[in-house]
Amino acid sequence: MMDVAGRIAALSSTGEQPELPGPELLPTRLMRACAQVLPVDGAGISFFSGFRHRVPLGASDDDAVLAERLQFTVGEGPCLTAHAEDGAVMATADTMGKRWPIFYRELLATTPYRAILSLPVTTEEFGGDAAVDLYYADPRPDISESALNDVKNAIDIIGALLVANSGLGDSPKAEPVWCANDAVRSRSQVWIAMGMINVALGLDPIDSLAVLRGYAFGHGTTVDDIARHVTARQLPVEALGVRRW
Repeated sequence: MMDVAGRIAALSSTGEQPELPGPELLPTRLMRACAQVLPVDGAGISFFSGFRHRVPLGASDDDAVLAERLQFTVGEGPCLTAHAEDGAVMATADTMGKRWPIFYRELLATTPYRAILSLPVTTEEFGGDAAVDLYYADPRPDISESALNDVKNAIDIIGALLVANSGLGDSPKAEPVWCANDAVRSRSQVWIAMGMINVALGLDPIDSLAVLRGYAFGHGTTVDDIARHVTARQLPVEALGVRRW
């Protein structure tokens, strides 16, 4: 019988998931495999860029996609904390309600998830700049030592497979092939929208992102959705409610 790492490796192949072909969809295949093998209800992986921006690489399903976008929109949550502290964060319903009440309220209202285990990908090549979120419908999941070891083995194989299939070769300055997917492209619209706000309103990147977050939160949607409307010229920058400095 294959161990956790072997099962995830096998299930993440294009042979097992022919509907997700191509190296750019490896992160999504890995997250789906992770959600199949581990006793979790969803999984997602994100990368933190050189500008400390959070970029989603893949998720097991639409709920996991939304959970990541909610965390990015409110600017707080267990994955951001796991990255900042370079360690695992177990966020039960009680923990999230106390530490990240805004995020948890949105998570509760729009997804089936009630607890999150966030862990940095410790593979040397990532340097702690990637993290995996494991989502639970149980508000207080009982994670045994054996189950936690399985999770750690899963994170290790995920990191190893992403590095082995990055397509970088001897070009460390190039972009991994699995960054050329819709999840990454969608988040890149946020950086474009931030640039448009910078030009139109004279705000720096931090304040530009804050404007997008505030508008998204006030309108019950995500930063990604607002950025898409801004870059498509469907939502004028001036309509975001901030005057030029």
